[in-house]
Amino acid sequence: MDVLSKVAHKNKLKVLYHEKPFKGVNGSGKHCNWSMSTDSGDNLLDPTVKPETNYRFLLILVAVLHAVQNHGGLLRTSIASASNEHRLGAHEAPPSVVSVFLGEHLSEFEFRAVGSKQSPAFPVTVLNAAVASALRDVSEALRTQMAGKPFATDSDKLAVIKKFIGSTKAVRFEGDGYSEAWLQEAERRGLPNIKSCPEAFAQLLDPAHANMMTKLHIFSQSELTSRFLIMNERYAKDLLVEANTMRTLLAQQILPATFEYRGFLANSASLLKGIAGEEESPELATLKALTPLVKELQGTITALDESIAELHQIHDDPVAEANAAANHILPAMRAARSAADRLETLTADKYYPIPRYSELLWF
Repeated sequence: MDVLSKVAHKNKLKVLYHEKPFKGVNGSGKHCNWSMSTDSGDNLLDPTVKPETNYRFLLILVAVLHAVQNHGGLLRTSIASASNEHRLGAHEAPPSVVSVFLGEHLSEFEFRAVGSKQSPAFPVTVLNAAVASALRDVSEALRTQMAGKPFATDSDKLAVIKKFIGSTKAVRFEGDGYSEAWLQEAERRGLPNIKSCPEAFAQLLDPAHANMMTKLHIFSQSELTSRFLIMNERYAKDLLVEANTMRTLLAQQILPATFEYRGFLANSASLLKGIAGEEESPELATLKALTPLVKELQGTITALDESIAELHQIHDDPVAEANAAANHILPAMRAARSAADRLETLTADKYYPIPRYSELLWF
């Protein structure tokens, strides 16, 4: 990221680290490649030429599957942010359901949902913790299967592998993870589909996840609570900044531009009616199409103002503030965006004060 910034600055450009800078266009994210090795450098996720008899590989593999099965919700928490929320589940971005695609070849796992401007440190911490907990479960199952024997036999290992292959069936998916059908299938399998950030943040304090983190001495309960509150506060503040920026842009640039263009159309239609006797001129037709959208935009700005005011009233409660941002600020911004987008296609270029989508993306 540092190199990108320096090269961009050198060439008088700017890097857009936002995960979804343009609606309707593929977003941006990090692919977090993860694997484990021994102290001598052996990759524990290398299946070798005979994976069917590489029991160490198979035991590690089912442990990772078990980790995602048990703590997929916490992995979803680790990549939750106001900007990444726009990206997940849309336009070839990873879905909000965390699953595992094994494929035909394996040497590492790739956590593809990390945001483009996010440090991978917290997602990797969560993944490491989940796998550590899963390895403990696999080890305990293997000891139980050994029934006091000094060494695990191949039969013991295969029995444990078989057990965890069966218990992790729900989290394994080899199909199209971007499809609506997968979301329905995930629901049928009982996998969590956590769509909003406040929902994701709550997973941090879920007893199943919190107990795992505290037992491994990665976070204390107070540290988890602190992180939970900070994540909610950061999310609400990010959306509040975006909402205020949008409100300023709409009220001070877009709306005045449409007023001016409406005035031009009204004058033109009036002149044409007086001079040429045109009752239904193209100018009048455009004015009639424009006017409802201008009123709609004005209404969405009012709704946005109300949502912003609501957040200011509850700023002392980060959780309530984050939920209000998700439930009120985001819908208000989407409604305002919809009206502004339609006005962009109708307002003459001479009057439109900012670059259009077509100018930003294609010219």
